[in-house]
Amino acid sequence: MEPNKISVVIVSFNRVDQLRRSLKALTAPEAGLQVIVVDNGSRDGAANLSDEFPDVRFSKLPRNFGFTRALNIGIRAAERDYILLLHDDVLIEPAAVNALADVLEERQDVAAVCPNLNSPQIRPLPDPGH
Repeated sequence: MEPNKISVVIVSFNRVDQLRRSLKALTAPEAGLQVIVVDNGSRDGAANLSDEFPDVRFSKLPRNFGFTRALNIGIRAAERDYILLLHDDVLIEPAAVNALADVLEERQDVAAVCPNLNSPQIRPLPDPGH
C-alpha cells in the first residue's frame, strides 16, 4: 500500500502525553501518512504539540463536543482514500496501518478493518481469509 493513500484521524481530550506518544509512533518521515488531530477542547497544552509535529494537521475545538462529533470533523478533513480512526492513547506503527489498508485494497468484500490493539506487538490480527 502506498502510505500517501491513508489518513489517520485522532481525537484527543486532555491527554497530551498519550497524544505525543501516539504521534511519535505515526509521524516518521517515511510513513507518509496524513495525520489529523481533533483536539476536543483540551486544556492541558495539547494545542502546543503543533510546534513539535509540524506535519500534523490540528483542529482545536473550543469545547468538548463529544467523540463522535470530533471524529466527523476529522473525517471531513481527511484527504486520502482510507481513513483510520483512533483515540489519543493508541500506539500503532505505520507498517501496521499500511497492513490494514492492504486488506481493504486486496479484498473487495471487506469494507472496514480494525487492528487488535491489546498486545504490545502493535500489529494487526492476521486476515482470517488468508
